[in-house]
Amino acid sequence: MGETCAEPQLLVDLAEWASNKIDVDGALRDSARLSFIDTAACVVAGATTSQGRGVGAASRRLQSGGSALLTALHVGAAAHVLDFDDYELRGSTHPSAPLIGAILALADPGAHTVGDLLDGYVVGYQTIIELGHQLGYSHYEVGWHATSTIGTVGAAMAAGHLIGLCGTQLAHAAALATSMASGLKAQFGTDAKALHAGFAARAGVEAAALAEQGLLANPAVFEAPFGMPHLFRGPSSPGQPFGRPNRRALVTDPPLRKPWPCCSYAHRVIDAALTASQDLGDRLAQIRRVELTMAEPFFRVASFRRPSDPSQARFSATFCVASALADGAVTPLTFSPAQLERADIRELEALVDVELYDAAETVTDLCPQHPDHLRVHLHHGPSVDITVADVPGGPSRPMPAEDIIAKYVACGGNPDTARRALDAEGSADCNAIVDCFTATPHDHSQNGQQSNQ
Repeated sequence: MGETCAEPQLLVDLAEWASNKIDVDGALRDSARLSFIDTAACVVAGATTSQGRGVGAASRRLQSGGSALLTALHVGAAAHVLDFDDYELRGSTHPSAPLIGAILALADPGAHTVGDLLDGYVVGYQTIIELGHQLGYSHYEVGWHATSTIGTVGAAMAAGHLIGLCGTQLAHAAALATSMASGLKAQFGTDAKALHAGFAARAGVEAAALAEQGLLANPAVFEAPFGMPHLFRGPSSPGQPFGRPNRRALVTDPPLRKPWPCCSYAHRVIDAALTASQDLGDRLAQIRRVELTMAEPFFRVASFRRPSDPSQARFSATFCVASALADGAVTPLTFSPAQLERADIRELEALVDVELYDAAETVTDLCPQHPDHLRVHLHHGPSVDITVADVPGGPSRPMPAEDIIAKYVACGGNPDTARRALDAEGSADCNAIVDCFTATPHDHSQNGQQSNQ
């Protein structure tokens, strides 16, 4: 079977680096810390939702106290359930939910330090970025939920690094994870989307445990015929390794952190609508039409009109625009059933016309070269025009540490717990970070998440 005899390259190279050559400096660890705090905010808030409670109950039902696999599923899904967790643009994934879900499932206060958790995250994130570079935005655009494909392999590398797998074992763990990679964008707007992140975390833990026990896979799965790039790529996927990559992806391609709990493709139009709301003041009744102009691939993900439930509302650019115009803020309450029934928002959403434009073949995820534009036409007076090219929380508009702590607090966490995690030495007991995820949450419908921007 010559199809499996290609020379291993990508996964073997990554595994060798992760096991022997990783040099995690302060800047990388600082970025990883922020990812843990941001994700903890999402878990604390997400655990109180019906989906979060359901996954937790299922975990308890399957095994009292929860196994590592069930912990990974629970943390990964809870982190993603509000669509409030971070994302990255190279592979179009939500990286922290599966990575941290896998890491927390295996974290042992008696054996692991803060530095161990942060280093595992660095390894998993680097893996996601390198695989994302090879598959490109086209992988996501054709219908794969990359969080549950690329993210699964990253979770396996993070988990394997944490439990001390050697380079060969890490390569096999990552290769095993490619056979567990799945997740379809057709599930967006349903509970399954959040579960994808949990599935990825769980599969990563399972792949690492299997590799630790000597189970083997094809470490050349990225180079072999019928390997992952061959089957998962889209029409414009690069499909080739990109030489000797910079192994500082967490700094050079950092995660984007969300100010609002909804699909990232709605964030630029929310930003535009909030600015328009300030300009309009008390003239909302003067609105006669709203033009929303977006690139077709971006709107396709956030295209629900007149959403019928909170999951759909998080993937509705038109609903988000109407809510931002009406309230001058977007919070977890924006996506509550009561908000969906508000007549004023329904009436505003009905005024939103969507105009789509074709994206260039070289389009990348949320690239500034394909901006969003909002024009609010009034019965009397000039229109209000807002164009947003750079997404809030993105590379040119990053969320500072204090805003991430504020987000954690608004989601139900204690600010002192977050600051202890940010200040803890790398040699400290890993509970300094784990404790952020064990905060007693309150129902996010009762807290007023900051409107931001």
